[in-house]
Amino acid sequence: MDMLLISGFCLAAVFAAGVLRGTSFEFRLLLITAAAALVLIRSVSSLSSVISNIRVLFTDNGIEAENVKILLKGLGICYLTSIVSGLCRDSGEYTLSEQVLLAGRIALLTVSLPLFSAVVEIIKILLNF
Repeated sequence: MDMLLISGFCLAAVFAAGVLRGTSFEFRLLLITAAAALVLIRSVSSLSSVISNIRVLFTDNGIEAENVKILLKGLGICYLTSIVSGLCRDSGEYTLSEQVLLAGRIALLTVSLPLFSAVVEIIKILLNF
């Protein structure tokens, strides 16, 4: 139900911005920024329950809390990179958008290195049998 509400709200904001397209750039920018902020607040409010469910899922299956922390950091990097890259692209800065994506990929690789080493250790153990 939340997604239908958010989608309808965004479509209404886009329609209102379209009506204002030729008149006032500042008011149109304010409208879209306010709509984006409201959607972000609405989306983030349900994020804490999702994170707690992920933690319970991992701890119930014997996966270390450090791995959950790495997963959540990686997820945050992906979301932040996507949002900032989209903002750069929407403002016409395509080169900067690509650089943000590259930096995000490097940051994700850096954060996930402990997981890669854990996978290598598991493979070593399995190959000894």
